[in-house]
Amino acid sequence: MVKMNKSKIKYRLVGILVSVLILLTGCSDTDVDPLVDAKDLSYSGVERTTVDVKRGSIIPVFETNIDLSGYNEVIYRIDATRMDEITEQFGAELGELHVNIGDHVKSGDLLISFKSKDLQDKLNDGEKRKKEAQLQIEHYRKLMAIDSSMDFSTEINSLNNDIRVADLHIEEVRNTYQSLNIVAEADGVVSFIDPAVKDGYLLIGAPLIKAISFDDYYIMSGAGGDNQNTKYDKSLMVSADEIDFKVGNVYSAKSALSEYKVEVISDPNKEEEATVGDAVSSDTVYFRLVDFDGMVPEKTLNLHVEMDEIKDTCYVEMNAIIKYNDERFVYREQEDGSFCPVKVVLGNSVGQYVVIKEGLSEGDKVSIPF
Repeated sequence: MVKMNKSKIKYRLVGILVSVLILLTGCSDTDVDPLVDAKDLSYSGVERTTVDVKRGSIIPVFETNIDLSGYNEVIYRIDATRMDEITEQFGAELGELHVNIGDHVKSGDLLISFKSKDLQDKLNDGEKRKKEAQLQIEHYRKLMAIDSSMDFSTEINSLNNDIRVADLHIEEVRNTYQSLNIVAEADGVVSFIDPAVKDGYLLIGAPLIKAISFDDYYIMSGAGGDNQNTKYDKSLMVSADEIDFKVGNVYSAKSALSEYKVEVISDPNKEEEATVGDAVSSDTVYFRLVDFDGMVPEKTLNLHVEMDEIKDTCYVEMNAIIKYNDERFVYREQEDGSFCPVKVVLGNSVGQYVVIKEGLSEGDKVSIPF
């Protein structure tokens, strides 16, 4: 026995249903493939939501995401184990915040320092012993200068040894002190500071400071990439292939909260810089923010490119379009209120609309699928 694939059975059933539909609704004169998605079958007497086919001038838009090159974020936090060690072993507590949002930091720069009475007492003790030894040496040398018969060389050598010991003690305490602090692990720009830190508190495990590093340009990879608006049929979207990107062109770009201007630049990885007006020949397009205020840039922006205006054209809401076997259909309302499937030829999408090249006329009413 030969078993049929479920999808083949579905297509045959759909074909039978559509054939019956055409006979029942009197649509046998329409240019339509007999296989149409079964969920959109309609017949006289069933109320459906309709939209009008319109005529006018519209502007196609290309939208896609561009990403900040070289983006890397470092998050500084302190866990409970480390905090217990700091407080219990060294009696330390939060000391001072040394950076602000927007500050550029280098690897090793101090971000947050701690203070410890125990360590400070040890540091003060070491520095005191060193100073006392230095003063004592100075005193012996003055005595020897007054009376050359006096010899305090043994005492001076002993005191110099005390100074060396004190220096080792001071260095050890300072290194320990330094190990408590939070320092920058890499070059970057401070993008976030926990408000609690500014108020003198540490939230264990939470991000205390964030710093990011990045190149000063954005990248759109693959000039033939899909439009990012995936709500509708992606094959109808304007593609980057249709845009003549040139060095110096300026476009709009948005984040969730802000709007920017970005300029097409030559490939920053090449020594020879392209001149304004040169066409971008590769699949990768580079952009730089225009009039950037120096604050931390957004990781991703949505590029917005308006195409040439299409004048005096028919268009309809894109959600009225049914795609089947690489062809497109709509259900057009007839005079008697019934709906017939009609094959259409489409142009590019324009927001929620799509250009109709063939199959519909201004004023036609088409249904919105269930």
